[in-house]
Amino acid sequence: IDRIAPPDVTWVLFDAYPQAGKEKMEDGRLPIEVFDDQKVTDDWPQEYLTQMAKLLLGNDMPVSIEDGTPKEHSGSWHICISSSTETATSAVRGVLLEFENISDDDSDDLCGFGKHIHALAEARDAKGRTALGLASKESLEVIYEYLLFCGRYKLQSGPPEHRTATSVVLRAQDLAEQV
Repeated sequence: IDRIAPPDVTWVLFDAYPQAGKEKMEDGRLPIEVFDDQKVTDDWPQEYLTQMAKLLLGNDMPVSIEDGTPKEHSGSWHICISSSTETATSAVRGVLLEFENISDDDSDDLCGFGKHIHALAEARDAKGRTALGLASKESLEVIYEYLLFCGRYKLQSGPPEHRTATSVVLRAQDLAEQV
């Protein structure tokens, strides 16, 4: 695509041909970048832009929804998480949501990637950079909700520091200041 078609046409095209969302346009951008850059108007409300970005993102994730194994992708995840727009941040939140946490209106198969957050955080773009390293402040806050304990603490791996019949003490790094 070289420009955005009317909303009703755009949705039908990308829904019917998911591969089209992974193809770069003549200017070198992916379609998700066009929707991320699109200004909110009466014809292009925020909810629609977010749903389109979520559709494109869900069809080009760097890991499999089934088991989290890496898969070929065009970079939509890295583009989306490096953006600080409401469209991108909402799309990231949408694809990470678990199925049971979505409303009937949002019901689709492009969510549930949150269970693979560790693989998504470490997914590399074409230049070898990790997704976590590219994430904007806004996307990082969303990712940390899934990646960290209570959205704030990075738990140290290994055995607990202390254990009793009623408690377990683990070491953790507080990352609240980094967000």
